[in-house]
Amino acid sequence: MTRSNLALSTTLAAIGLTSSLAFISTAHADYPEQDVRLIIPYGPGGATDIIFRLVSQEAEQHLGASIVPVNMAGAGATLGSRNVKDATPDGYTLLGSHDTIALSKLAGTVDYSYDAFEPIALLTQTINIPTTYAGHPVESAADIADYVRENPGQVRFSMIPKLHRPLLLGAVFPGSRY
Repeated sequence: MTRSNLALSTTLAAIGLTSSLAFISTAHADYPEQDVRLIIPYGPGGATDIIFRLVSQEAEQHLGASIVPVNMAGAGATLGSRNVKDATPDGYTLLGSHDTIALSKLAGTVDYSYDAFEPIALLTQTINIPTTYAGHPVESAADIADYVRENPGQVRFSMIPKLHRPLLLGAVFPGSRY
């Protein structure tokens, strides 16, 4: 992605977030009366942190109020998501996250999922692509489950450390190992 494309994407995402916040504003004509906290459930410097900091900077320009990014890493991103879930639902505490909520629910590490939140904007999407070596008998995503079932305990997969997607793969393909 080029710098200009990133700037355009960030601006469009911020406008989407701002439009969503404007909806809140119509419900409360004086919104926002204070800074808005944007909880990022990861440490500083990672992709999620960078994206949401850029989005918050752009959204501030359209909203006319401060959006304060707060990194709240820990417990597989559930420390931050739980903080937002338990916050007063007044539009002043937002969550900047991704699929970790659903995956944590699938893994049994939290007792809530997306239904505990009110979505205000879809800013990004992550595509996951399973791959294998050329000539492997699995030729499509539809073949993966059958292959795992037919080869219990023999299928291995790898992942980028500290990501939650392996939990999803393990839940979808029981009997596989990573």
